[in-house]
Amino acid sequence: MRITIRGVGHRTNFGVRSIIILLDGIPLTEADGQTRLDVIDMALIERVEVFKVPASAIYGGNASGGVINLITKKGESGLHYHSRAQYGTFDFGKTTFDHRNDIA
Repeated sequence: MRITIRGVGHRTNFGVRSIIILLDGIPLTEADGQTRLDVIDMALIERVEVFKVPASAIYGGNASGGVINLITKKGESGLHYHSRAQYGTFDFGKTTFDHRNDIA
């Protein structure tokens, strides 16, 4: 995956450079300015906030292309079950099952 904002990052072969990626306001960008997007489960994202301005003064020198803040979904209280199955080419298969009890 590759992300570009207003031409910044278009020469990157993989990942994201010169754009800060935040997950609920916490930086995912490493010290060298690169962010791996394969560690993010996009099914958990509720919305995406994009700041298309150079934000180096606020977020540091690696934010010359902008900032992307990924906001995760908020949980509800109670007993929850979640299952998910993914299948693809080359015998790819992944299943997950999760349950949570948030009853106070």
